[in-house]
Amino acid sequence: MTGLAWTIAELIAEKITVTVYCQADGCGYNQELDLNQLAAEFGPDARAMAADLAPKLTCWMCGSKDISLIYSPKTRTPSRE
Repeated sequence: MTGLAWTIAELIAEKITVTVYCQADGCGYNQELDLNQLAAEFGPDARAMAADLAPKLTCWMCGSKDISLIYSPKTRTPSRE
């Protein structure tokens, strides 16, 4: 990752998931973003920080623009032996 600004391609390469959460009253919908679809739509080198992505997104359930994004690294599930 370069500096403090991720690109969509970097999120994919680093296996970081991005989940969008609707903040509208009474909604609360959330869904993991399809980063490959975003790369196809905006380009893999598009900036992928919350300030860059949030204005381009709306809630799929209620249409609100009042959303937040959570970035999570891929975690390994410990094996149970």
